[in-house]
Amino acid sequence: MREYETTFVLDAGLEEEALTGEIQRVEEIITAGGGEVTKVERWGIKRFAYLLKKRRQGYYVHIRFSAPQKLPRELESFYKLNEQVLRYLTVLSQPLKERPAAAAEAPARDKVEDQAVIPEKVGEASTPPPEPSQPQTDDER
Repeated sequence: MREYETTFVLDAGLEEEALTGEIQRVEEIITAGGGEVTKVERWGIKRFAYLLKKRRQGYYVHIRFSAPQKLPRELESFYKLNEQVLRYLTVLSQPLKERPAAAAEAPARDKVEDQAVIPEKVGEASTPPPEPSQPQTDDER
Protein backbone atom coordinates (compact mmCIF):
# COMPACT_ATOMS: atom_id res chain seq x y z
CA MET A 1 0.00 0.00 0.00
CA ARG A 2 1.08 3.55 -0.71
CA GLU A 3 0.74 6.75 1.28
CA TYR A 4 -1.57 9.40 -0.20
CA GLU A 5 -2.87 12.84 0.67
CA THR A 6 -6.17 14.23 -0.50
CA THR A 7 -7.43 17.76 -0.09
CA PHE A 8 -10.94 18.71 -1.07
CA VAL A 9 -13.07 21.83 -0.79
CA LEU A 10 -16.70 21.54 0.23
CA ASP A 11 -19.44 24.12 -0.17
CA ALA A 12 -19.15 26.50 2.79
CA GLY A 13 -22.94 26.88 2.90
CA LEU A 14 -23.38 23.36 4.25
CA GLU A 15 -24.40 22.87 7.87
CA GLU A 16 -22.00 21.22 10.31
CA GLU A 17 -23.88 17.90 10.15
CA ALA A 18 -23.69 17.84 6.35
CA LEU A 19 -19.95 18.68 6.41
CA THR A 20 -19.28 15.87 8.88
CA GLY A 21 -21.35 13.51 6.74
CA GLU A 22 -19.37 14.32 3.58
CA ILE A 23 -16.05 13.84 5.38
CA GLN A 24 -17.25 10.51 6.79
CA ARG A 25 -18.31 9.39 3.30
CA VAL A 26 -14.77 10.02 2.03
CA GLU A 27 -13.34 8.09 5.00
CA GLU A 28 -15.75 5.21 4.29
CA ILE A 29 -14.67 5.07 0.64
CA ILE A 30 -11.04 4.85 1.76
CA THR A 31 -11.66 2.07 4.30
CA ALA A 32 -14.02 0.16 1.98
CA GLY A 33 -11.34 0.20 -0.72
CA GLY A 34 -8.84 -1.48 1.59
CA GLY A 35 -7.16 1.70 2.84
CA GLU A 36 -6.51 3.13 6.26
CA VAL A 37 -7.06 6.75 7.26
CA THR A 38 -3.99 8.12 9.05
CA LYS A 39 -5.00 11.72 9.77
CA VAL A 40 -7.95 14.03 9.12
CA GLU A 41 -7.40 17.80 9.25
CA ARG A 42 -10.28 20.23 9.03
CA TRP A 43 -8.78 23.49 7.78
CA GLY A 44 -12.10 25.31 7.95
CA ILE A 45 -13.65 28.01 5.79
CA LYS A 46 -11.33 29.99 3.54
CA ARG A 47 -12.07 32.75 1.03
CA PHE A 48 -11.25 32.08 -2.63
CA ALA A 49 -9.15 34.41 -4.73
CA TYR A 50 -11.83 34.22 -7.45
CA LEU A 51 -15.34 32.84 -7.86
CA LEU A 52 -15.44 29.05 -7.93
CA LYS A 53 -18.72 27.55 -9.12
CA LYS A 54 -20.40 30.85 -8.20
CA ARG A 55 -19.10 30.71 -4.61
CA ARG A 56 -16.69 32.99 -2.76
CA GLN A 57 -15.55 30.60 0.00
CA GLY A 58 -15.23 26.92 0.76
CA TYR A 59 -14.59 24.48 3.61
CA TYR A 60 -11.16 22.80 3.25
CA VAL A 61 -10.44 19.23 4.42
CA HIS A 62 -7.09 17.40 4.22
CA ILE A 63 -6.81 13.61 4.73
CA ARG A 64 -3.65 11.45 4.86
CA PHE A 65 -4.21 7.77 4.17
CA SER A 66 -2.57 4.58 2.96
CA ALA A 67 -4.34 2.60 0.26
CA PRO A 68 -3.91 0.40 -2.81
CA GLN A 69 -3.14 2.08 -6.14
CA LYS A 70 -6.70 1.87 -7.49
CA LEU A 71 -8.31 3.84 -4.64
CA PRO A 72 -7.39 7.40 -5.80
CA ARG A 73 -9.37 6.77 -8.99
CA GLU A 74 -12.41 5.76 -6.93
CA LEU A 75 -12.06 8.89 -4.83
CA GLU A 76 -11.81 11.01 -7.97
CA SER A 77 -15.03 9.56 -9.37
CA PHE A 78 -16.77 10.24 -6.04
CA TYR A 79 -15.53 13.84 -6.03
CA LYS A 80 -16.70 14.39 -9.63
CA LEU A 81 -20.21 13.09 -8.93
CA ASN A 82 -20.66 14.92 -5.61
CA GLU A 83 -22.04 18.42 -6.16
CA GLN A 84 -20.92 19.54 -2.68
CA VAL A 85 -17.23 19.08 -3.60
CA LEU A 86 -16.00 22.22 -5.36
CA ARG A 87 -12.34 21.21 -5.90
CA TYR A 88 -10.11 18.27 -5.00
CA LEU A 89 -6.56 17.01 -5.34
CA THR A 90 -5.12 13.62 -4.42
CA VAL A 91 -1.35 13.09 -4.54
CA LEU A 92 1.13 10.40 -3.66
CA SER A 93 2.74 11.39 -0.37
CA GLN A 94 6.53 11.37 -0.09
CA PRO A 95 8.05 10.66 3.32
CA LEU A 96 10.13 13.46 4.77
CA LYS A 97 13.84 12.72 4.75
CA GLU A 98 15.50 13.25 8.10
CA ARG A 99 18.68 15.25 8.24
CA PRO A 100 21.64 13.87 10.17
CA ALA A 101 21.94 15.32 13.67
CA ALA A 102 25.40 16.76 12.99
CA ALA A 103 24.18 18.71 9.95
CA ALA A 104 21.26 20.14 11.89
CA GLU A 105 23.52 21.41 14.69
CA ALA A 106 26.23 22.94 12.45
CA PRO A 107 25.95 26.72 12.15
CA ALA A 108 25.55 28.25 8.70
CA ARG A 109 28.85 30.15 8.84
CA ASP A 110 30.83 26.89 8.95
CA LYS A 111 29.63 25.81 5.52
CA VAL A 112 32.35 25.68 2.87
CA GLU A 113 30.02 25.23 -0.08
CA ASP A 114 29.73 28.96 -0.84
CA GLN A 115 33.50 29.54 -0.96
CA ALA A 116 34.93 29.46 -4.48
CA VAL A 117 37.94 27.24 -5.09
CA ILE A 118 40.09 28.01 -8.14
CA PRO A 119 42.26 25.09 -9.23
CA GLU A 120 45.80 25.85 -10.36
CA LYS A 121 47.09 24.74 -13.74
CA VAL A 122 49.40 21.77 -13.69
CA GLY A 123 53.07 22.74 -13.97
CA GLU A 124 52.45 26.43 -13.30
CA ALA A 125 54.27 27.95 -10.38
CA SER A 126 52.26 29.79 -7.82
CA THR A 127 54.79 32.63 -7.51
CA PRO A 128 53.84 36.18 -8.46
CA PRO A 129 55.08 37.53 -11.81
CA PRO A 130 58.36 39.47 -11.70
CA GLU A 131 58.11 43.22 -11.44
CA PRO A 132 59.63 45.30 -14.26
CA SER A 133 62.89 47.04 -13.46
CA GLN A 134 61.80 50.34 -14.99
CA PRO A 135 58.32 51.75 -15.03
CA GLN A 136 56.59 51.40 -18.38
CA THR A 137 55.16 54.37 -20.20
CA ASP A 138 51.81 54.39 -21.91
CA ASP A 139 53.46 53.82 -25.29
CA GLU A 140 55.18 50.62 -24.19
CA ARG A 141 52.08 49.01 -22.74
